[in-house]
Amino acid sequence: MQRRHCRDEGTEVNRECKRASTELGDMVLVVFEHAIRHRQAGVAEHLLCALEELARTRMECRATLDRAYLLIGRSGLSR
Repeated sequence: MQRRHCRDEGTEVNRECKRASTELGDMVLVVFEHAIRHRQAGVAEHLLCALEELARTRMECRATLDRAYLLIGRSGLSR
């Protein structure tokens, strides 16, 4: 069985990739939020970079990145 990549045109594969990307983004966001709550700015920065890369390459992850930016604003870490 040959594995297809997310960039393939097959709609079933595309849906599965979108779901996987969204789930990954959500998991990273949970850890990001934890890092912010515990004032781990360096860890949060790396996780934010991961979210930015997901959002850059997968449109469905952009809302997750927006939520991360909101968390930064509410946390006061940006000051």
